[in-house]
Amino acid sequence: MGRNRTNSTSHRESLAYTAAKRINDQKSIEILRDFWREEGASPIDNRDDTILHFIAIHGNASALKLLIEERPVSNQDLRIKNNNGNTVLHEAARFGRLEIVKVLVSLDSEIVLERNNKGETPIYVAAANGEKDVFSLLADNNLCDEFTMTRDDGSTILHAAVSHECYCK
Repeated sequence: MGRNRTNSTSHRESLAYTAAKRINDQKSIEILRDFWREEGASPIDNRDDTILHFIAIHGNASALKLLIEERPVSNQDLRIKNNNGNTVLHEAARFGRLEIVKVLVSLDSEIVLERNNKGETPIYVAAANGEKDVFSLLADNNLCDEFTMTRDDGSTILHAAVSHECYCK
């Protein structure tokens, strides 16, 4: 993280982390909104997840839209990676958060090209986790190409899709 932290910043991060774990609670959303307004996409846990990662994991599209209204989300915010190299879109794809994926791709369609530490793109992650709806959305909207369909080690998305019965139309 590399920056000096004050007790008030650490306290806000702790509150944001606790709120992020209860993302579907209105009071938690208010805490996250306040943190977002002041701190933006700062990491809030030891995995370097941001508020955006937590929202993607828990699938609260209305909370994401609320944060976007409070303070615009930059492409840089969307491309912040946690310790596994996952962007917000990777996490949304992993957990099958279709509405979140739609919002994220509408904000930055090139985020589909980002790779995590395993060399996986979001569509690869969706296939590997059996998230058919997310896989189909990314595949059907021409958001992915041959480059996004392989991992850095040469594994193809076909292997991931077949192992989870996630087939293309």
